[in-house]
Amino acid sequence: MCSFECIDPVGITNNITATHLYRIAQEAVSNAIRHSEANQIVVSLAQVDNDVILEIRDNGVGIDAGLLDQANVSKRSSGFGLGIMDYRAELVGGTLHIGRQDNSGTIVRAVFPREVLND
Repeated sequence: MCSFECIDPVGITNNITATHLYRIAQEAVSNAIRHSEANQIVVSLAQVDNDVILEIRDNGVGIDAGLLDQANVSKRSSGFGLGIMDYRAELVGGTLHIGRQDNSGTIVRAVFPREVLND
């Protein structure tokens, strides 16, 4: 099951930024399905102060600790499309973090400055 959460609407008028957000979410969901044995995926989008946060959480086995260390040090050299997600986040002035959830699964969080949504 894959669900989407967005408590307050986040207006995005910049098509390039919208495409990058979509592709990051698409890659993270694809990874959860292909690699983590997840049966529940939650995609959320929220505006917090001057930032927009795109988050993809799953309840799978979680990203391998070795890949996690490598991913957060050098995403461009690791697998699972992590480099592409990081590159897309950087293109619009954002940052990407990939980690393990406390209980199980992986969390991918991209944080963008609000002003890139409407350039």
